[in-house]
Amino acid sequence: MKVHSFRHTLGTRLLKEKQVDIVTVSKILRHSSSKVTEDFYINANKEDKLRAINMLDD
Repeated sequence: MKVHSFRHTLGTRLLKEKQVDIVTVSKILRHSSSKVTEDFYINANKEDKLRAINMLDD
C-alpha cells in the first residue's frame, strides 16, 4: 500500500468508523488546518446520510 493510500485510509477510518473528532484527525495527519481535513475526508454519501437519520430512531 502506498503511503498516500494508507494515510487516506487512516483518516477515513478514524473519522467514519471510530468517530474521532476532526481536529484530532487533522493533527494526526499533520494537516495545516482542520479545514484541509474536511475538504479531503468529509464527503457524506447517500448511505452515510441515511445511517445518520436512522440513528434518530435509536
